Amino acid sequence: MGKVKTGKVNMRHLLNKREKGVARALDLKYTERFNARPKEDKDLIYHLGDSAKRMCWSAVSGKLPTLRMAGGILWVVRQNRILTAREKLASLGFPVTPDVANVMGVPELPLADVRRAAEVAGNAMHWGTVGVVQMVALSCFHSVV
Repeated sequence: MGKVKTGKVNMRHLLNKREKGVARALDLKYTERFNARPKEDKDLIYHLGDSAKRMCWSAVSGKLPTLRMAGGILWVVRQNRILTAREKLASLGFPVTPDVANVMGVPELPLADVRRAAEVAGNAMHWGTVGVVQMVALSCFHSVV
């Protein structure tokens, strides 16, 4: 993930009234459920595109909420910021940093257009999952010689 220091970037002012309301409601639900402050959970992420009734967050599973084509903001609670397109792609296994690209043995995915990167992240599967699906599909066929 990017090198953003906690408390240095506050994007809360970018949220609309409904999104701020969802974030506040989820903060209250988190406090009630876990008896802790949401800002103390370094991995807590909310999906602000849903109603707070759905509690679409990472609090229970420890996993990112589902990425969607329709969008919706993934809110990094501790850092008061929006999850970036680069971070979304990294969560899907895309080689968006030199280190990841080197480990995968592929070139780094260039991300010049943030909007396009967000679209790709919203309509993608994890690369490992795609590989498993291809392996299963190919193993279902055999040639008759």
